[in-house]
Amino acid sequence: MFKVVSVTIVLGALVTPAGAAQLPLKAGTYVNVEYACVDAGEATSISYLGGMFHSAGATTSLEKIIKHIGSTYTLRYTLIDNVTGTSEDLEKTITVLNRTKFSLVSEFGSGTYRWCSSGWR
Repeated sequence: MFKVVSVTIVLGALVTPAGAAQLPLKAGTYVNVEYACVDAGEATSISYLGGMFHSAGATTSLEKIIKHIGSTYTLRYTLIDNVTGTSEDLEKTITVLNRTKFSLVSEFGSGTYRWCSSGWR
């Protein structure tokens, strides 16, 4: 009797960079709390790959935790546009509410996200 095993392969740009900042979050896909997990699209979800975030059109490489007070982290990161390949160094603040939920504030807006699956989008 055989057991079916699922394997996920993460390629090149999605591999966590050596020495990248790590947050106490479960790796996987997080969805804005205003949406059901099954209804979430790329615009309402963010994947955390352990040292890197990935969302529609952009990959975020966490370079450094520059401030850490309690469960709130201010991060310096590089935003890489997945379409043009251009990059920009920015900062954002993440408050880890628990291992599967966080709030995010950045130059692009804010929101609260909860873990929905172990895969990535």
